[in-house]
Amino acid sequence: MIEFENVSKVYQTPAGEPFPAVKNLSLKIEEGEFATILGPSGCGKSTSLRMIAGFEEPTRGKVLVNGQEVEKPNSNRAVVFQENSALFEWKTIKENVMFGPKACGASNSEAEEIAEKNLELVGLKDFLQQYPAQLSGGMQQRVLIARALANDPDILLMDEPFGALDALTKTLLQEKLLKIWEETGQTVYFITHDVEEAVFLSQSIHVMTAQPGQIKESWQNELPYPRDLDVRKKDEFKKLKDDILKTIHNETVTAAKQKEAEIA
Repeated sequence: MIEFENVSKVYQTPAGEPFPAVKNLSLKIEEGEFATILGPSGCGKSTSLRMIAGFEEPTRGKVLVNGQEVEKPNSNRAVVFQENSALFEWKTIKENVMFGPKACGASNSEAEEIAEKNLELVGLKDFLQQYPAQLSGGMQQRVLIARALANDPDILLMDEPFGALDALTKTLLQEKLLKIWEETGQTVYFITHDVEEAVFLSQSIHVMTAQPGQIKESWQNELPYPRDLDVRKKDEFKKLKDDILKTIHNETVTAAKQKEAEIA
């Protein structure tokens, strides 16, 4: 479904110096897989997601979706960002979710039906006529998920979607997301800094190295679905979490040393 073939991405600093964000990244994500990407800040996690979305082009290598090289954004790849500012404040919740289908040619009645279906899926069927400012942060995040689902994408790209939420709201949305994934069977590419979140949600977990990022280590998560809070108490959960934390700690130390060297 998703494949990085020896991908590198180099930016230019304001001073005109090359800044390698990703280097020789190779990774395969299967159709229907829930994959999570972890790594120290600045390792290129979000850059990798933006290349799948078609927002960025690799400097070298290829990003493939269904065997085709990604050249531009497409409605079969939906993105959910952390920032709720992506919502249209002047539109109702229902109108926000209708926007994508209408932009793709759906009639008003078709778009309404799609919006109502997906808002019910995320538990917001009683808030169709509310505006974003009238909702909590967690509810706004659910609207973003519903809007991403509205075009029935093959791939859901999620860039730290729960990072700004309180612990209780985050846990509830993690459970909601798993139910949606189990129902839709979509491929999910999920970025987070939260190791426990990664272990709770994912089938596969991939840790990137310090900048420039590439895959340091990958794990297959054999914990069965459906998962609830009790799964966090299992020895297998704790061991996988500890193994990933050790790898991330080493890469975070490396990243900190890089920053110190830059300052010096």
